[in-house]
Amino acid sequence: WGGTPIQHWSSPAALAQCNTKNDSTLWNAMIEPYTVGPMAVKGFTWYQGEQNVGQAPYYACAFPAMIADWRLHFQNPTAWFGFVQLAPWTAGNGTKVADLRNAQLAALALPGVGFATAYDLGDPTSPFGSVHPRDKQTVGQRLSRFALAQVYGKTITHLFPMYKSSTASTQGSSVTVVVEFDPATVGESLTQHSFTCPVPPENCGTPYEIELSDGTWVFAHVTVNGSTVTMNAALPADKVGLTATGSRYAQASWPYAVLYSLNGQPAIPWSKP
Repeated sequence: WGGTPIQHWSSPAALAQCNTKNDSTLWNAMIEPYTVGPMAVKGFTWYQGEQNVGQAPYYACAFPAMIADWRLHFQNPTAWFGFVQLAPWTAGNGTKVADLRNAQLAALALPGVGFATAYDLGDPTSPFGSVHPRDKQTVGQRLSRFALAQVYGKTITHLFPMYKSSTASTQGSSVTVVVEFDPATVGESLTQHSFTCPVPPENCGTPYEIELSDGTWVFAHVTVNGSTVTMNAALPADKVGLTATGSRYAQASWPYAVLYSLNGQPAIPWSKP
């Protein structure tokens, strides 16, 4: 099934946790019947989210609620769950797609959850439309490495570099945000790749930005050293005196995928205060 929202795959009990009325069409038809037994299931893979774009706060509640509820009904509280962080498509400007990608990460608060990001796997010439990229091999490989590590204890590269913390400072007419990544997810070091936006530029946004204390965002230049990313921006004349309050990376429907680990794993997009 494609083109469906998470509500259709969630039980009434899971929906109730996020204040949603019964909308469990596909749960009733395609999930609940298989919970009888219980079935000898080892885990699940999940590639969904496009139909929930614009509902990021809800998704951050509904996704982990659904995972926990599936485990409950299948009577397998440790069943592995692997999901795919949404790939790019030409959804236009704004951050609604990026917001949904960020919301998907709420599932990582649960044990036994892994994921494969696909935000760097855009396919602008897909005959099925850009929302259906053809490169599923890379997605499958990334998911399989996570499963091999988490479920079967294999020592294998599977983690994606992830934001850990940041500090902000202001020096006259410039602002700086120093972002620290979790060293365990980085490996040897971060590095930057080149990227050319292959679609109308409003889809790609800006790679790195710093948020100012008036709520606006400014373009940031970046230097990378080990697991540290230093973002610096010159303040426009009418913004001098403001301070930095946050940072973000790759927050667009077809984002600039430029930050990687040396072993080729793309850094996960972030938008943090």
